[in-house]
Amino acid sequence: MFLVTGGSGFIGSQVVRALLAKGGRVVVYDRETPKSTPWKLMAGKIEHVKGDLMDWERLLETIRNHKIEAIVHLAYYRDIVEQEKRPLKATQVNCLGFNQVLEVARLSGVKRVVWSSSTAVYGLPSLYTEPVNEDAPPQPATLYGACKVYDEYLARHYTRQFGLETIGLRPAIVYGEGRWYSGHSSFARDLFVNAVTDQPMVIQEADRRINWIHVKDVAQAFIKACYVERVEHHIFNLVAEMASIRQVAEIVRERVPAAKIEIKGGGEGIRPVQLDGSRARDELDFEPTLGLREGIAEYLEILQRELILLR
Repeated sequence: MFLVTGGSGFIGSQVVRALLAKGGRVVVYDRETPKSTPWKLMAGKIEHVKGDLMDWERLLETIRNHKIEAIVHLAYYRDIVEQEKRPLKATQVNCLGFNQVLEVARLSGVKRVVWSSSTAVYGLPSLYTEPVNEDAPPQPATLYGACKVYDEYLARHYTRQFGLETIGLRPAIVYGEGRWYSGHSSFARDLFVNAVTDQPMVIQEADRRINWIHVKDVAQAFIKACYVERVEHHIFNLVAEMASIRQVAEIVRERVPAAKIEIKGGGEGIRPVQLDGSRARDELDFEPTLGLREGIAEYLEILQRELILLR
């Protein structure tokens, strides 16, 4: 039995869908009302427990009552810009919240916690020799990244000290069905949503090169981490295809010629762009399957279909 915190969200709903396809039984623990289409399609196949990470008793009761064997932790305060304005809340949710997940897992005999770290643990490209692998020193430039660094060390402690299996995944920029938030990488949502809703968009720093990964591929990486027998390491980069924001905008224009996209150059050297994904390939047997053009086409088709249904 799997517990998925944040299971009604963007990545979470896809992970839940993939777990069900694998034959897993799933309990979703989330304080939000489900929003995404994938989650709604799974109604009746899972159990949804409405709860907050900071509610210790509720979390512990849920894990014990449902005899949870493994946890996929995806419940975080994600808005990087907003976190800089509310650092106390950010650290409570992203650090203390994760600590509570690990602790209830330890106390309840849960075997494994698979959780979402982030490439935000890395800093400016000038600090690294590319491609950047998981052993490169963290140099976070945001509070969100700093919280993820703390979480990685905390998870390592629980593994070494208590024997709790932990696997942290660092996804690159994730796009695809169900991304309802904009956040720090707003282009990963707005570029596609604005195109199909006929809203104008100005793309800043369009020459910034990004490693784009489709949410379905990210979900499959989490599934691999859930079921892998053993791993040598416990932190993994998740990467797929490199492209500048400008290049992705041009692909969107090919699919939606009427898209109102204004492109402004610049943006080189903001974050490490070339990440090494070989560890996930070697130890998790993870390979992304959706090419960028294919993933963009699928995402735009889904958005257009949903727009038609809303009219």
